[in-house]
Amino acid sequence: MKKTLLGALFVIAMAMVVLPSYAADVGYNATVVSGQNTFVVATNGSFGTILVGQSKIINNSVTLNNTGDVNATVDARFNDSVGGAYGLVSGFNVLNATNFDLKETNFGSWTALNNTGADVRVATAPAFGTITILDARLFVPLNQPGGAYSGTVILTFGNEG
Repeated sequence: MKKTLLGALFVIAMAMVVLPSYAADVGYNATVVSGQNTFVVATNGSFGTILVGQSKIINNSVTLNNTGDVNATVDARFNDSVGGAYGLVSGFNVLNATNFDLKETNFGSWTALNNTGADVRVATAPAFGTITILDARLFVPLNQPGGAYSGTVILTFGNEG
């Protein structure tokens, strides 16, 4: 009988142990910004075959969409160079960037890129989901050596104003 009573007291003592409760606070914050949010939707960069002394235009070469709430500046520059001259490259030959132009479709004037690789302002992409389309034009000078030329144009977007 003593064993039963001692066991019952032990069960009661265990039931009276209360574990502490814990609470945690989680703080949240957000920084809301205003600005452009421009991205490339589609591209077409193939001029195909061009004879020396001639030019070719790619209509709708680049399609941009700015879903931000601020107009975006659109700057362009060539990434490829030979001997410090930027443009389309074939081996050791460069079709200089000044022979490559961009403009907004249906308005604006042609803007040549820079042979030094510096950014050139080529367009403004309006805010709120407006689509901006750029045409590209390439002129091949009479003294340009033949070859398969290629290069990458880097577009940089910034807040206008």
